[in-house]
Amino acid sequence: MGMEFEFEGRKWSYDPSVIDVASAIVIKGHTGHGLRSWSVAVDDWDPAAIQALYWVVKHQNGERCEIASLNFSIGDFMEAFTPAMVAWKVAEVTDKLEELGADPQAAAAVDASTTPAPTPTSAG
Repeated sequence: MGMEFEFEGRKWSYDPSVIDVASAIVIKGHTGHGLRSWSVAVDDWDPAAIQALYWVVKHQNGERCEIASLNFSIGDFMEAFTPAMVAWKVAEVTDKLEELGADPQAAAAVDASTTPAPTPTSAG
């Protein structure tokens, strides 16, 4: 299950669950990050990580290019990409809750402000 977003006048699809080994190796070579830390680097707006993300998006949509050749507005890309990624993550969590037999609506209704913050004695 992937996501869709619009950027540079085009609709793109992206599925983080289908990144293959060859792409992961290119990402690591370009950014110095494995897939987990690359994801964090994207969240931190690391330019090489975002460039690698757009490269993966292009490859998943049939466009081949050199990763280092991509030059684009990071802000515009992240403005387009982030809402799609958040929606995808919410859908993933909702699916997992349903798979576990939980009611996603009830789970979403829990107000985080009613959950006590850990104290030094309760934090374990």
